[in-house]
Amino acid sequence: MNNYSNIFDIPKILSGLERYTIIKKSKDFPNYCDFDDVDIMCLEHDKFIRNLVFKISQNKKQPIKIEINEKQYNTHVDIWPTAAMRLNLRFDVYRKFPYSKFKVEEAYFSSVIEESEICEYGEYSVYEPNQLDDLVIRFFEWVEHPHKERHLTSVKEGYNKFNHFIKILQQNTNIDNKTLRSIEEK
Repeated sequence: MNNYSNIFDIPKILSGLERYTIIKKSKDFPNYCDFDDVDIMCLEHDKFIRNLVFKISQNKKQPIKIEINEKQYNTHVDIWPTAAMRLNLRFDVYRKFPYSKFKVEEAYFSSVIEESEICEYGEYSVYEPNQLDDLVIRFFEWVEHPHKERHLTSVKEGYNKFNHFIKILQQNTNIDNKTLRSIEEK
């Protein structure tokens, strides 16, 4: 049994926006529950935020409050139904990679967005990373937050489809070889 909120049609909101990609997408996407978030990397950050807020306000099914909170690497766009006690949905919009345990080449951020693929959800299209970049970002997330083992599990299940997965990591990060070898451990 699911407890999906789905007050907003996420693909409808994102359809028509440009120069972004949804990262670390849940297996239930586009369904979501209260307090879920949608992680997005984008270019032209300020323009993207303005357009996102406009699309949210145009697609509401009930009165809402939108809160925008700027952070060091990202912006939270939070949607609260009026009089609600908990957050309905957060768009976590990144202007650059948020990692502190390792470095990632800035150009890779843009590359992930530029190499994204169009994915259809009903009548709406959104941008998602290609399979290789999705796995690389999930690996980044696990290195930064080792308790998020689901990301490492996804990497272990899919990285061997790409003979240059490790090469991408070596070319774009300073992640050490010991950490890279953890992908191959059972």
